[in-house]
Amino acid sequence: MTGVVISLPTAAKRKVKQNRNQAARAAKAGLPKLEVEYVYPTIREAMRTAATLIKLGPSPERELLTALCFALDDDARARVEAFLALGVAAQRESAIDARAIFKASRPNVGEKYDLEIALRLLLERAENQL
Repeated sequence: MTGVVISLPTAAKRKVKQNRNQAARAAKAGLPKLEVEYVYPTIREAMRTAATLIKLGPSPERELLTALCFALDDDARARVEAFLALGVAAQRESAIDARAIFKASRPNVGEKYDLEIALRLLLERAENQL
């Protein structure tokens, strides 16, 4: 389909100069660029979970707890989550560890993806520090 391009009678004849904030734009252009890696909040939370799981390491107790948490129905999972939330809010290390195992026992697709990214990022950061 071909056609003729016409300008609308209400269109501006020229580009309007934006004189406002010229000093701020010039100051911003003069600043050095920061190399900051942005990490999404869900991945930051998964990084905390992954760091706890790495710290705990593999053990028979952890495997048994993961299996038990996986077998719980949704009502029981909600009750356990509410109970662990109190300990996490009080900054109890044992509750933080248990919640990490609990959350990793049956993640949804998004949580599984975030946990994989978090583990990769933690491993990359550990390699860069060596």
